[in-house]
Parts: sequence; structure tokens; C-alpha cells
Amino acid sequence: MSDSKKQAYYGSDTKEDLHFFIFDKTDGNIIHIENIGYTPPDTRYCVNRTNNNYFVFEYVISGKGHLEIDGATYELNAGDVYCIEPGYDHVYYSDPDEPYEKVWINFFSDFFSNVFSALGISGKHVFKNVHCQHLFEEIRKLSLTSNYSADICHSVASVLFQISCLLSKSTKISPLSELAREIKRMLDNALYSDISIEEIADTLHVSKVQVVREFHKYFAGNTPYNYLLNNKIEIAKQLLTNTSLSVSEISDRLSFSDPHYFSRIFKKKTGFSPTYYKTAKKR
Repeated sequence: MSDSKKQAYYGSDTKEDLHFFIFDKTDGNIIHIENIGYTPPDTRYCVNRTNNNYFVFEYVISGKGHLEIDGATYELNAGDVYCIEPGYDHVYYSDPDEPYEKVWINFFSDFFSNVFSALGISGKHVFKNVHCQHLFEEIRKLSLTSNYSADICHSVASVLFQISCLLSKSTKISPLSELAREIKRMLDNALYSDISIEEIADTLHVSKVQVVREFHKYFAGNTPYNYLLNNKIEIAKQLLTNTSLSVSEISDRLSFSDPHYFSRIFKKKTGFSPTYYKTAKKR
């Protein structure tokens, strides 16, 4: 039994489906699996670890739970993943009214410390709405094939890496508000026409300030005007390269006020005049 296992207090684990593994930390494998398991809903379930020295990956299937770690308390819901790296004291437990159901794996690995760092998720504990139960279930199936960590460690590590990549991706995706989504839709539909902030605001029944602020919030500080302009320039590049349309015709098609304005904006954005860009790309 590992030191970490001795330090863990389980309020209730009699209903859990647990699979423990035999491993040798000197065998050179990239992970050493401590155990893999499934926890059904149980209002008394609680785990309290201090001086933890392995990774904990857990997926919430249903219900609610709570995680206390690093001075913060997180609510855990269906579709969430929580990952605890070595070195973090923590407590997690079922919600008394809606106890959670989960599937999980505990393992030792210096390799995954490097993976977490490289993916930018080190120190982040809860990942919302990841919905990757199928990957955790794949790990559970692998656990049934052997009692020795070394026999399945590479297959399990491959799945854990897929999960880690999904966790990294989830931190970079900020769900759009309904207003931001509608603003983007209107801008995307205006590639070959013209639209103003005033028109967007009037259509969506908000102020011009709200339109700019909401778009700025969800699109990396970009403004609606600049977003639309950049997309028009990208279309202009394609038209210059792949059609025989003149600069004037492209300007008109993309609803610029006149060819001179279009040329000036194009050069400002690309560093080249439309005529030079068209000639250079067709050489």
C-alpha cells in the first residue's frame, strides 16, 4: 500500500468498484497505475488526502460533488472532469442531496507533470463540460485485462493524453453569450454588404456601447468593425488570387465605399496594394 493510500480517508467506499494494480516504479514506464474505479451515488462518500503524491483524474457521470483544493471550493457536475496533480492537499465529496456518480484513475507519473505544463493546465483543477466519459470508460475496460500496471500502462497513457488535450482545449474555449453570438452572425452575413454598429444595435435592441463591449469581451479584444474588415480582406485576397475580377469590381462586391478606400485599407492590412498582391500571387 502506497503512502498516499494510507493518508486517504474514505467516508464510504463499500460500494465502489475498485481495481488495484501491482507496479514497480523502477521499471522505467511513463505511468504507474495505482488504481482505477467507479463510484456510484453515495451521500456519505468523501475523500481527504494530505501530502498527495499521485495524479487523480475523475469524471462526473451524474449528480453533484464538491472539491476543496488550493483554498477554493468547486462544485462538480455531470460532464465535468477534475484533475489533481501531485503535491495538492484536497478533499472531495458527494453532494448530500444529489450524490455524484463518477469514474476515475489514480496514477504516478513524472511524464504527465510535463504534459500538464506543456498544455498550460498545470494548477487548474476543474474542467467544465468536457463530456469525455467514453475515454474514462475505455480506461476502465483496459483495467480488466491485467493486474499489472506495466501490461496496460502505455495504452492507458495514450487515453490519458487524449483526455489531457481535451482539458487544455476546454480552457481555451469561452462559451459565447447569446448577444455575442448574434453580433457575430450579423457580421458574418455582412461580408458582401455593409452594416453599421447602429444597425446591429437597433436590430438586437441594445446600445452601441453594449455591442462593442460584448464583442470585445468574447473575441480577444477585437471590435466588430475590425472583425468584419479583416474578414473582408481575407475574401479580397481569394478574389484577387483566384478570379479575373478587377480591383474596382472586388471593391464593389465587398461593399467598400470606393476602390481607393479599398486599396488603402488592403495595403494597411497586408502591406501590399491590391494590384501588386494580385500580380505577385499569379506569378
